[in-house]
Amino acid sequence: MRLPTKLATLAAVLVVFMSVTGCVSESGTLGSRIAPKTGTLFGSYEMPTPGAGSKEQYKAQILNKEKFNGRKYDIVHYFYPWGTNFPTWREQWIIDGGRTPMVSWAGPVVSDILSGSQNAHIDKQARALRDLKHTVILRFFWEMDGNYNKTRAVGTEQYKNAWRIIRQRFRNAGADNVEFAWVPTADGFRTGNAQKWYPGDDAVDWIGADGYNWYPMSNGHTARWRNFAEIYQPFYAWASQRPKPLIIGEMGVQEDPADPNRKAQWIRDAAVTMERSMPRVKAVIYFNGDGGRQIPWFVESSNQSKTAWREIGLRRHMRTGL
Repeated sequence: MRLPTKLATLAAVLVVFMSVTGCVSESGTLGSRIAPKTGTLFGSYEMPTPGAGSKEQYKAQILNKEKFNGRKYDIVHYFYPWGTNFPTWREQWIIDGGRTPMVSWAGPVVSDILSGSQNAHIDKQARALRDLKHTVILRFFWEMDGNYNKTRAVGTEQYKNAWRIIRQRFRNAGADNVEFAWVPTADGFRTGNAQKWYPGDDAVDWIGADGYNWYPMSNGHTARWRNFAEIYQPFYAWASQRPKPLIIGEMGVQEDPADPNRKAQWIRDAAVTMERSMPRVKAVIYFNGDGGRQIPWFVESSNQSKTAWREIGLRRHMRTGL
């Protein structure tokens, strides 16, 4: 049936408006079910404490941090290597507690995905996550633009094709509750390298970046102090032009040996920057660990830092929907 001219024009305008605002959801094409209209989701990766191998110890670690923070985390982040079968007890416990799991799923050499040899494993994980019947953020093959991953990522076209294969297999399995977060390095946006790996708006639900203030040391070299805005502005300038919610997948800051309050202020300034200058950032996840390199990212590195983290979690902007 043909619409009258005025109605047809109105319908066309409505489609454009919904596309720009992210209201259209064609298999998750234009974004996330859980991205808040106002505010920012607040989360953390909590590195298991030494000797905390049991699930009860891990649960206690999360609960104790939340008790200190005076609130629950919206998102709890953790990692699985390729070849691991999940979900485990962890996902259901996170969901039952009113949180959303964010799974960082390491990629294999992408040629293995392109060959089809990984299809059975991919499909098994898709069905398992589907059966949780709750939103899961899947951060597949993050930091593909970084030096650490360049041999496994192979090349931009191979990586993008592998990403789209996995995304489509999850959709074919009915795992529409799984939201795909594409997360390169923040520095990659500064150099223009990260953008080359983007699989496309139709294959991504969240656009993110990982960025750290490496001062005072990075890989044995002296690093310059950088605030949150400097680290993430190139990412935000590019990603905010896409019709997707944005996520800070990992962030961290070390202590300044000469200024015991500097790390805490960095954390507070990060929250202010997101609130005032980066409203499209809809989730922020702190990397509360050492990355296996004994780098003190931990918010517990000082009382000042720990208190600052608690403060930003209680900010109105981090209390979504208020």
